[in-house]
Amino acid sequence: MKVYIIRHAKGNTEKGCWQNPDTPLAKDGVLQANKLAKLSRLRNVNTILTSKLKRSIDTGTPLSKEINVPMHSTELVNERRQVLQIYGAEYCSDIG
Repeated sequence: MKVYIIRHAKGNTEKGCWQNPDTPLAKDGVLQANKLAKLSRLRNVNTILTSKLKRSIDTGTPLSKEINVPMHSTELVNERRQVLQIYGAEYCSDIG
């Protein structure tokens, strides 16, 4: 069985700032997700795993539909939790 684990495509945030759990895909991220769905090397995948973040699900959905395999969202592949103050802060901030 071949499992493909997806993090997420480009999120829609201010350049140089941390994303938050609710950050949607950017326009570029939607394009990336659609390109991913067309990759021939993924045709033999049996299942797709994503985190429970909406942008991860939105990244995996086109591939799941294109190759007609199930996609499962699980906390087992969630990103590590950040301190709440980091969301929207600049990468170079002292928060962390």
